[in-house]
Amino acid sequence: MGYDYRPFSTDFYRLKAVSAALEEVFIMLLLWSSAAAVYFYLSLDSLDLLLWFIVLLVQSLPYVAAFCISVISAFPALRSELFLSRKKL
Repeated sequence: MGYDYRPFSTDFYRLKAVSAALEEVFIMLLLWSSAAAVYFYLSLDSLDLLLWFIVLLVQSLPYVAAFCISVISAFPALRSELFLSRKKL
């Protein structure tokens, strides 16, 4: 049993890394709910509604990427396991 020199557990750092993208996740969910409202309530009958639906989804992509990068940074061992567990051909 060794001495743990870290002041906080790794769970604290994981939570902090994921919570850093909390605002981006909130905006992403708002954009997705707006796109869902356009799709379900207005039914994309015209070209302009379809364009609004596509624009809302495309605008959410940077927020999806920010959340994915936050999750990747929270679990550094996961990155190495994904790349090192591949078998060579």
